[in-house]
Amino acid sequence: MKRSAVTLFIICSVILSAAAAFAANPLEELKTPAELSNWTRTTSSKEVIDYLTQVAKNSGGRIRMEFIAWTTKGNLVPLLVIGTPAPKSPEEVPAEKAIAYVNCNIHSGEIEGKESMLIFAREVALGRHDDLLKDLVILLAPNMSPDGNDNLGTWRRGSQF
Repeated sequence: MKRSAVTLFIICSVILSAAAAFAANPLEELKTPAELSNWTRTTSSKEVIDYLTQVAKNSGGRIRMEFIAWTTKGNLVPLLVIGTPAPKSPEEVPAEKAIAYVNCNIHSGEIEGKESMLIFAREVALGRHDDLLKDLVILLAPNMSPDGNDNLGTWRRGSQF
């Protein structure tokens, strides 16, 4: 009796381990705050970092997150290094690959680039743009102005409502 219980335990453990290995990537269900609100709000700078941390962690090595600056209000400016795999230094970028820099949300009110690049980063992490990464390393700064991003208000900038 004991032997069959041990055998059953081992079989169940193997099955559960295999199921966990084939479980869907948690990014399949991850949405930006903008997506969750049906585009009625933008993602705060803290939410950008929290979101990108999850994306990088679950990217299978395609995305590495760094911080390239502190703002005058003490906010971090994130930078994603994207590749297959994400290089750890400029010396690790193969000579045959081009490097593209994408800079978003430079001024308050210019949030569409930030929001679209958060979604793009999620898609990259899920392997949906591996074809681009065959010839390219992407440096992505989705929220270059965290202070401006979080300084929301009607008519904060005269030309933008």
